[in-house]
Amino acid sequence: MVRKIVVGLLLLSGAMAVAQRTEKSSPEIPKADEQVMERSVLVIENMSNIVETDSLDCGKMALDLNRLYQNSSQAIAAAKAGDKRMTQEAHKALLNKFKARLDRAMLRVQQNIPHCSKDPGVDSAMKQFK
Repeated sequence: MVRKIVVGLLLLSGAMAVAQRTEKSSPEIPKADEQVMERSVLVIENMSNIVETDSLDCGKMALDLNRLYQNSSQAIAAAKAGDKRMTQEAHKALLNKFKARLDRAMLRVQQNIPHCSKDPGVDSAMKQFK
């Protein structure tokens, strides 16, 4: 389940920019949309910090992940809204721009989550980010 959530987060992170559909072959991403994506990547990086820091204390990890979700709800809502409006080209362009940071963060999550992967509190907290 955690693996599905991690994959879902990676997909969500790519959808976090709110881009307008255009008919141009090369998408132009407005600066504001890049800033939305930047905030979204920061949420994922903060999540990876929590998972790494709290890797042996599942209760603390669940609390910290819940707190992160509450503090990041606007960025997550913007990502979900952007997913409905974003063109496939814009999605790819933003993923490429932030790929290295996303890959590093997701690797840290995958490396540090195993101890708590079956903890009900952590599982519930992670599901919020879907």
